[in-house]
Amino acid sequence: MKKFSKLLLLISFLLLIINVSSFGFIVYVEFFGAFYGDVLICGTSLLGACCAIYADDFKTNYYSKLFFFSHLTVPFLPFYYWSIAILI
Repeated sequence: MKKFSKLLLLISFLLLIINVSSFGFIVYVEFFGAFYGDVLICGTSLLGACCAIYADDFKTNYYSKLFFFSHLTVPFLPFYYWSIAILI
């Protein structure tokens, strides 16, 4: 079960890197449009949070809690990116 926990944390980490980078946001919005891009960011963020909390059930460590709370803040990033785009 410990290896399964590490795999879930790896999936959560990769989703976090993709969602937090502006590159991920640009790819989602360009390929899927504004609405579906935002839905994908929120959906993959929810999936990453679920992976982190499920990994936390197997073995509690610092990273599972860090990734979980980081995924909770990701859905607010599109508002940040849209406000930057409006200012430019």
